[in-house]
Parts: sequence; structure tokens; C-alpha cells
Amino acid sequence: MKTLLRTALLGLCIAASANAAVIFDDFSDLNDTANPPWTHSSVLGSAPTWSAAGANYRLQSNIGAFGLGYVGSFVGNVLTDSSVQLDIVDWLGNAGQAFGLAGRAADINLLGGLDGYGFAYELNTGEFVLYRVTNASLIDLGNIVVALDPAKDYRLHLNITGTTINGQAFEIGGSPDPIANLTATDATYASGLSGTFGYSGGGQLTDYTIDNFTIVPEPGSALLLGLCGIGGLARRRR
Repeated sequence: MKTLLRTALLGLCIAASANAAVIFDDFSDLNDTANPPWTHSSVLGSAPTWSAAGANYRLQSNIGAFGLGYVGSFVGNVLTDSSVQLDIVDWLGNAGQAFGLAGRAADINLLGGLDGYGFAYELNTGEFVLYRVTNASLIDLGNIVVALDPAKDYRLHLNITGTTINGQAFEIGGSPDPIANLTATDATYASGLSGTFGYSGGGQLTDYTIDNFTIVPEPGSALLLGLCGIGGLARRRR
């Protein structure tokens, strides 16, 4: 019996470690093709580019289909519950763009088919917005007006547990309290990919830069990994 239990636990541990490992990328290897590999998303943009040459991750797109600029990039496995974060370290500053995090995303390269949840900052309205994205259309699940300083860096979190979607933003080096905290309940999507996306309209370019992208395992898998005796992963920040 003990042998059977150990064998079953080993199988669960292998599955958990494969699907729920912490993912971290500070782009210090100057690429997005390995450690970890990213999948580009660009169906609504024109002439998109992705560059980690500056030891961070710059995403750009011209105006494309439907008069919109769009560029995204996704990493890791399909997850149910997850906590994702990134640092916004630069943006072009034009008033027509937005940028942020995506979770439980699907159809990332299907024209007019992008689905999932997002937490982004819209420069034209000066708002952080929590979204449900359905067939590339944005459904507002909550918003709050916050003025960002282009001279400062900000950390964005998107936490998805069950039907609870929470987005938070912090000023790096500032108060430990969030400058934005939005929560919504939505059961449309149960799982999907995590990543970053930016978009624009009104003839504006999409151009923003991120760093220190992290995906933390879903709670159930994280607990199982603890039972398996797998230690935590140290994260290095610049």
C-alpha cells in the first residue's frame, strides 16, 4: 500500500512540477526564445516587433486590422488559477495606447478571436482597467483613475482564483499600498495562457517595455509541490 501511495504521489509531483513551476524572466539573456520561450501574438497589429536586446522586453506595433495597434506575448503552460506580475519600465507616451497583463488567454493568434482576462493601464483615460476579453473585444469589469509618472516604474499584478479576478498596481520604490486595486467576479474562462499585451487606436503606435515577468503557480499545484519537497525559486530583480 505504501509503495502504491508513493508511486501515485510521485506521479502527481511530476505532473505538478511540469505544469505549475514558477516562471521568471528578467530578459538578462537578451532574448525571448529560451529560458523561457515566449509565443508572440500580433493578429490585430502591423509590423510588430519584440526585443529583449536591452535586458528588458520592448513590444511595438503599428496600426493594423480594424484601425487598431496590437502586440502581445505569452509564456508558460495553460493554467487555471494563477498570479502573474510584471514591471512597466517605459512607454512611448502617446495618448492612444494601453498596456498590461493577460491571464487565462486563448486564441492568441486567431484574427478577432483573442479571449481571456486583462489588467491594463489606458493612457487616453488615465485609468487602470480590469477586462474580460471576448473575440478581441474588451468588456470593462472595473476601472479606477490613476495618474502615472513617466519617470517612475510600476509593478502590475493579475491574480485569478476561481471566478475572482483581481488586478493591482504598485509604484516601485513607493508606498507598499497599491495605487490601484480592482476586483471582479466572472466565470467565462476557466483556464488559459498568461502574458502581456498592448494595444492602441486613433492612429497611435503601441510601444511599451516590461521587465521582471513572473508567473506564480496556482494554489493547488503550489501546495502539492510543497508536499513533494520542491523548494522555492529565488527571483533576481534588477
